[in-house]
Amino acid sequence: MILGLPVTLKPVDGRHLRKENGQILAVGGETVIATSYWLRRLNDGDVVEVIPEEPKPKAK
Repeated sequence: MILGLPVTLKPVDGRHLRKENGQILAVGGETVIATSYWLRRLNDGDVVEVIPEEPKPKAK
């Protein structure tokens, strides 16, 4: 995670986690700007980073 860039995070199963603005992070994950707050949540094991799948090449 590079600070200042968008990153998609989702809470670990069974957890409800507040974003910096006080709203709850969506269970399915959502894109946020990487800050020291999110880095701490990641290091604490409260969230996991969602890596988007690359599109599969179409068969010819």
